[in-house]
Amino acid sequence: MRAKESMVTVGIPTLEREAVLLDTIEMVLGQDYKDFEVIVADQTVEHQPEFLNQVKSMVERDKRLRYFLIQPQNLPAARNFIIAETKGQLVLFLDDDVKLKPDFISRHVALHRQHPEARVVVGRINQKSLPPSSRPLYFDKYGLPQGTFNSPANEPATTINGANLSLPTNVIKSIGGFHTAYAHSAIREESDTGYRLVKAGYKIFYSGDTELVHLAASSGGTRIYTAQFDNLRFYINDLLFMLRTVRPIYLPVSIFKRLRIYSGGSGLISLRRFKRIGLFWLGLVAALWTYIFRERNFSVKLVRQIT
Repeated sequence: MRAKESMVTVGIPTLEREAVLLDTIEMVLGQDYKDFEVIVADQTVEHQPEFLNQVKSMVERDKRLRYFLIQPQNLPAARNFIIAETKGQLVLFLDDDVKLKPDFISRHVALHRQHPEARVVVGRINQKSLPPSSRPLYFDKYGLPQGTFNSPANEPATTINGANLSLPTNVIKSIGGFHTAYAHSAIREESDTGYRLVKAGYKIFYSGDTELVHLAASSGGTRIYTAQFDNLRFYINDLLFMLRTVRPIYLPVSIFKRLRIYSGGSGLISLRRFKRIGLFWLGLVAALWTYIFRERNFSVKLVRQIT
């Protein structure tokens, strides 16, 4: 990061969370790094009045916090809203249910200075349901994930996560932000962005030392909490990512491998397996339609700003 790029925008997209979100905001406002702002892009339709009063008090107490209520719900579009509103030269994305050490922002800023060759920094996700791996997440030639972002490694990477990510605002703007065709659970939207960053020539550095704790709160949020292989939106997003990133020569094998993995392998025939096979082919058709016809023009609108 250039010396003049000292102001950081911490961006937090959120959906249907209250107490855990307030805890996350408080931890951000308590950071030892001073030159930063916090932008919350809240896609929740209706909050409890007490929660909104608490947010209002926080905004009045600390002017670094800007809190926006936006609609409709789309995680990549919420991230793009944050990018459009940012005042910082560096934007640091967090999930709404994390625990941070007081020097978390400082660590990200220091990493940009220590690794000027890497414009993008990704940190470790310490999460109970995320198995540790020897190296950070990457995708093989078939577009299938290998490893996790719960890795102690410190090394170059080839993709990103949106829960612990920092990069110059002009860099994310240069690739058009996050792709809004990844809807609902939005799975693979971060991976798509990582793919486009690398394709544009930007290098990514993964820091296992710059970690946060992801609580993966059981209610609210934008991810899938039921079995993802039983969810049609998972197939649409995953297969769209495959179509956008896998070389055509590898697509037939990629489709076969996915179908085998997602339907449960070569085990006994069951109704659930038939259901997953059906969802897979429906998802592939929908992904093809999205890949061919969907424009990247989805945007959210500001409902109001809490001041």
